[in-house]
Amino acid sequence: MTDDRELAGLDPFALLDPEAARLGAFLSGLGQSGWKRPSRCARWTVRDVLGHLAVSEDYHRACLDGTVAAFLAGFAGRGGTDRDSVNALGVAGYADLPPEQVLARWRAASADNRRRFRERGDGVVDTSIGEYPCRWQAVHVAAELATHADDIGVPVTPGEHGQRTAWRARYSRFALAEAKPQLEIRQAGARTAVTDGPTTVELGDDELIEAVMGRLDQAPAILPGLSFRPAGPAGRCAAVRAGRLSVGLAGGHGGAGQDDAPGADRELADGGVVMAGAGFDDCHGPVHQVPFLHVAE
Repeated sequence: MTDDRELAGLDPFALLDPEAARLGAFLSGLGQSGWKRPSRCARWTVRDVLGHLAVSEDYHRACLDGTVAAFLAGFAGRGGTDRDSVNALGVAGYADLPPEQVLARWRAASADNRRRFRERGDGVVDTSIGEYPCRWQAVHVAAELATHADDIGVPVTPGEHGQRTAWRARYSRFALAEAKPQLEIRQAGARTAVTDGPTTVELGDDELIEAVMGRLDQAPAILPGLSFRPAGPAGRCAAVRAGRLSVGLAGGHGGAGQDDAPGADRELADGGVVMAGAGFDDCHGPVHQVPFLHVAE
């Protein structure tokens, strides 16, 4: 069982609300040109990220309803064989609707799922790797919302930055420990040292957050040569490769997600691609990585 002392004192359900509110307020003010702007998720516009957010809420509802297997099987029946194709299908499913309609659907679904996560409390939810602690899934989802907000350029006020960075750094250490328990992770103030065998990488809080969410490929190289890919139920994949430490949420962004996560892996169909992790996303593949249907790169 992952050591979750990093989450002590954090209310994951309280973290969800402000992140959803920030996204909703920003998206509500976009015009046609705003929807067409590129995001940090490769090949995804802001409008595509909105579609991804909407289908992520469909996944979260399945987690709460206990119907994740059927949810994933539906994608398999449409040709979803891996994270990339499932993410593409999810975005495409909302592509023909006006963005205002998708935004309204996302708002309503997000509000209902957040309420149900809170009601579930210390219980468990269904995920792509089986039952998973609701509180952990909620904090994964909060981190995913925060990352996607950054992906599309939601402004961060000076008053928000400190507190937001603090909880996201704590979350990042938890997610990394969950994904790759053999790593040694040490915090000293606003810096975190991550050791894998003979190699140690030291990151500031902002760098750590970007690394865990798979966004350091847009930053200067940190450590050449080393390569490892830890991933956990949260769908996060950590990798120090090609000179970068990258911990992304793979397919199944947020909560328990995918990639090489251990646990009761589920296959899409006919012995197809395993979608492990407790999450459903990411802006992977064409876009990125997250709990199987969460965050993108």
